[in-house]
Amino acid sequence: MTTHDKLNELNQAEEPAKELLRRLGYLYMSREVLAAERDNEREVLLKGRLKAALLRLNPWMAQEHAERAIFNLENIDAVGMARNQAVHEYLTYGMPLDVDEPGGRRTRTVQFFDFDHPLPEGGRNEFIVTTQFRVRRGNEPSGHGTEDDERVVKPDLVLFVNGIPLVVMEAKSPSLLDVWKYRAVRQLRRYQEATPEWQGTGAPALFDYNLMCIDTAAQMLPTHRSVEARTPTSAGSRCCRSLRMRYARSSRWSPRARRNSSSACSTLRRC
Repeated sequence: MTTHDKLNELNQAEEPAKELLRRLGYLYMSREVLAAERDNEREVLLKGRLKAALLRLNPWMAQEHAERAIFNLENIDAVGMARNQAVHEYLTYGMPLDVDEPGGRRTRTVQFFDFDHPLPEGGRNEFIVTTQFRVRRGNEPSGHGTEDDERVVKPDLVLFVNGIPLVVMEAKSPSLLDVWKYRAVRQLRRYQEATPEWQGTGAPALFDYNLMCIDTAAQMLPTHRSVEARTPTSAGSRCCRSLRMRYARSSRWSPRARRNSSSACSTLRRC
């Protein structure tokens, strides 16, 4: 990509998307700030924020319970699509957790989101957007490389809700014309290691929690602008369909809407 295209990508796609999300109630935090909250670049959950959210949303919960819930979420015995679906079901319907209480041992249900108050204003969910989030490939040694280090992937925007990376966005220069769609989708698929040709070149762990992948080359207007969102056509399918999403308040991710969707399990599959 030329320097001109990189500047166009930043100024006409990535920055407008970030600013719109801020207007919708997302808090922008730089990757450097979030890096201080991660043990290493392979870690994709913001565990401190997730733990705080769990304690906030589950009044019965103690610190040890929150830590066990996070451990269980990270260590689901499944891979690929099956892992993504299992994570989705926990995030949507709650995770069973055995706890010892004064009256004896019982099973509680861990809630990860405040579905009753899903919007940033007045709710108990925390919405964060960051840019150029560095995720180190699983087969690479730890350490901090250069900005052009090929051992890390850097999605243009990542959206976190309660410390969980639910949305990954890739921005491309509108000067690329129709080529931007191909390049953006190809890059997202590489990040996911969606096919054997990408094996070892991406960071599939980032997509264990993924709700949606979005590619955009839209320059923000005062009212709205469309983006291309990629979601599966059916359960188990890796094919993508395009759906038009308006840059408007109604397009904000809603936990309640996702929970009530009749096709919730299938729509969480990766592209």
